Amino acid sequence: MNSILSYFREPIQKTWHFWLYAFGIVYLTFPYLRLFEEPGFGLDPSWQIALNLLRDKQGIWGSDFVFTYGPLGSYIYRLPILVPAWKQLLYDGFFFLNLIYFHATCFPKQAKYYHLIVFFCFNLFSFEMIGETTAFLWMFLGMYHGFVALYAESTWKRVASLALSFLLLGIIFFSKANYGIIVWVFLVGLIVLMVIQKRLSWWLGVWFIGLFVVALMAWAQYLDTNLFLYFKTSLHIIANYNAGMSVFPDAFEKMTAVTYGIFLLQVVFTLYLVMYAPKQAWSEYFLLATGLGISFVLLKYSFVRADSGHFTAYVKLMTYVGLLIVAHSSLLAIQRIYLLLMPVLFALYVYLYVPLVGFTALGLWHGIKYRPYILANYFQGKREPAPAGQRLPETFLKRIAKHSVDVIPYEVSLVNTHKLNYAPRPTLQSYLAGDRYLDSLNEVYFASKKAPDFVIYGLEKSSLKYPWSEESFTQKALLMHYEIVDSNDSLLLFARKPQHRKLRLVFTRHARHSLGKEINLGVLQAGYLRESTFETAYSSQGNLVNLLFQPPQLMAELKSGNVRERIRVAPNLLKKGFWSNNLILNLAQAKKFYSGTSDSSNTLESIKFSEGQFFHGGFKPVILVTHRYYRIE
Repeated sequence: MNSILSYFREPIQKTWHFWLYAFGIVYLTFPYLRLFEEPGFGLDPSWQIALNLLRDKQGIWGSDFVFTYGPLGSYIYRLPILVPAWKQLLYDGFFFLNLIYFHATCFPKQAKYYHLIVFFCFNLFSFEMIGETTAFLWMFLGMYHGFVALYAESTWKRVASLALSFLLLGIIFFSKANYGIIVWVFLVGLIVLMVIQKRLSWWLGVWFIGLFVVALMAWAQYLDTNLFLYFKTSLHIIANYNAGMSVFPDAFEKMTAVTYGIFLLQVVFTLYLVMYAPKQAWSEYFLLATGLGISFVLLKYSFVRADSGHFTAYVKLMTYVGLLIVAHSSLLAIQRIYLLLMPVLFALYVYLYVPLVGFTALGLWHGIKYRPYILANYFQGKREPAPAGQRLPETFLKRIAKHSVDVIPYEVSLVNTHKLNYAPRPTLQSYLAGDRYLDSLNEVYFASKKAPDFVIYGLEKSSLKYPWSEESFTQKALLMHYEIVDSNDSLLLFARKPQHRKLRLVFTRHARHSLGKEINLGVLQAGYLRESTFETAYSSQGNLVNLLFQPPQLMAELKSGNVRERIRVAPNLLKKGFWSNNLILNLAQAKKFYSGTSDSSNTLESIKFSEGQFFHGGFKPVILVTHRYYRIE
């Protein structure tokens, strides 16, 4: 027994042991059991389908195509729509090799055999690498190559690692821009640090930055991307998504509090040990700052939209941060803290998270059961086709035929199911058009010659927002340039009719109201429309909560006759404005609005805003209100 224990304390002498371990862990946990997945229906499958369909469309990312993902985003969701198999295989293979490289080289100096066992256990529960998690790993692996360059002794390894870092960070930037914005700050900071520490001469640092900028511009040109607009629209989407799509974790407040407590301890212990340790090289501070930065990104990602698809991100993916710091930190106390953090997170996951979400289906036993058949399954196997989703009426299909069509708010799976001629608006789905800029892109598109001949229209039902407040500019374009030609209980079919109606602005009224007080709207004469904007502002407490956790919630009570509808509203959508003539909660009421047959039965008489049940004091007490009145001509 003692001989076995002493063996595990021995330094690992043979390099191939690292590589064998790395191949084993990646082989057992690599998530992609098949080359392609079958497309489904619903919100997430629809935007995944849209990403693939855009591969066949002429347009510029950032102006013609605006989404949370970019021109390479279709590779992450692996649908067999317009993606050549060899390209998807190349993507998977490159990802696979980079994961192996990370796991084979991310060890402390003088690593011992017990590190193989400890790291193996920690990695098993963190490999649910589908969707968003895969996007994170592209970012992390790109950063890891940067750290390899920082600590490399030889010039060729330094240069090669910087090139690989740029390549991987570029892939994630053009796949999902919000991660990409983070990575370019990291890469520039890394090169500046290498110059300060004389690992690169100043002229070589300037040369690398210049080369990367030129390469990024050439890459963007190849992928039909306007870099400036891609950055700009991504920032708009990030801000609006956080405000409009956040979900408070009211069903698991204890778990949330414990997770934040662990993160706070991570920050406190890291800062304490750094402050009381002897002065370190700048690279040590850069490593620890990056680790805390990644940790905070994972924490925010987990709890901004705290549902089962998001809130495990911190507790699972912190393994990678721990491995990175254990392998490269020069402070023994820091190494021990992060070695301790990983089993603590595992225990947190088992005792608090698993009762809510269950264990990952891609763990060790899953790997042992299926991996012997991986090659046959990967190239030939298919997931069971998704159940049949909503289908269009035959009357819709006869009218649309080969004409161009778009879908509002999001169900693009209809396009794929019926093989329709997809002509997407710039901001691809309604829930993303969260401010005046993004919605105006769609308004201009529907008024232009490029507009689709038909629009399939539905009204989303949601307890998290007032669906009628989405895409108010787009609604104006539909009202002016389209008419309803067919409908059923769940969908409207619009056909293009340029200058079908005109809206003339006749009056604008401004007012100030107090939060919690009823705002009377009044009744309009027939032939007039009212667009109302409500501008709220976060208090200092609200800004702090928004930064560290998620945006404070705002509720609205909408009154129409005897109907009082209390619903959550998004401040960004209120600031953009919505058509406030009527309380519109279903498709029949929306149909009356577009056909010009609205009556007084659902007149929106008043609205009262109040704070949600969480984080009182998150908003300033004053609301700035603007009403714009239009005459329909």
